[in-house]
Amino acid sequence: MNCISSLRVNPVSETACYRKAVATIIRDIQRDHRDEHDKPMELLDIAEVINVSLGTISNAVNEKSDLNAIYLMRLGQKFGSGYLNPYLRMCDAQAAPLDGSLTADILPMVMTVAHKIACARDPNGPGGVVEVPQEKAAYLPDLKQLQTRSAHLVKEIEAAI
Repeated sequence: MNCISSLRVNPVSETACYRKAVATIIRDIQRDHRDEHDKPMELLDIAEVINVSLGTISNAVNEKSDLNAIYLMRLGQKFGSGYLNPYLRMCDAQAAPLDGSLTADILPMVMTVAHKIACARDPNGPGGVVEVPQEKAAYLPDLKQLQTRSAHLVKEIEAAI
């Protein structure tokens, strides 16, 4: 007898997790994309890029409503699939571009991240040997870039063997 077990879900918890993930995606985009005055990208600019209203993006970043999957996909298309990782993490996955665009040598990326983590753990630093949130935030963009590149490298290696 074939039997499919049903997934037990908590819709309230799922919605909260989804909204938090989407808010993180939008904040990450804002942090990493700057205007000509080196200020974080405005919500209006993000809304215009993916063709939604300012209210839609504002509600999403403030966790007041769900962002439609079409708009989430547009964020990934415009800013890079790696930005969708907070959402994909909900199902224990991560994104990597499939177009072969990440051709940079991974070793300098590894060394950059390792150096920044070592500096964050410097006993003479702000938190001593314990990394404080500001120190972690300083290397987070590099760590995300390394995560995306390493996922791509895994794909390349698996395709070759």
